[in-house]
Amino acid sequence: MTKTSGKNTTTTPKKRKTTKPRRKKLSIEEMYPYNEFPYRLEYRDGNDNKVCYFQHKDHRTEHIKRHKLKKNQYFLDDKND
Repeated sequence: MTKTSGKNTTTTPKKRKTTKPRRKKLSIEEMYPYNEFPYRLEYRDGNDNKVCYFQHKDHRTEHIKRHKLKKNQYFLDDKND
């Protein structure tokens, strides 16, 4: 008789998690409540959803670099597009 450890020796591949956050469908008025800030950044910080508004694209880019956000962690929106 052979002894077995009772453990399953086959391995199953791990499922990859999608890290891109989901978005709500919003109207233009809801997305841009401030006329002076046509650039929008939406990202998840821990358990909180953050929405930031900017006057210039450069300010938004600086914010992304400062917080070390990766491309799959945020959404960018431009009112003018």
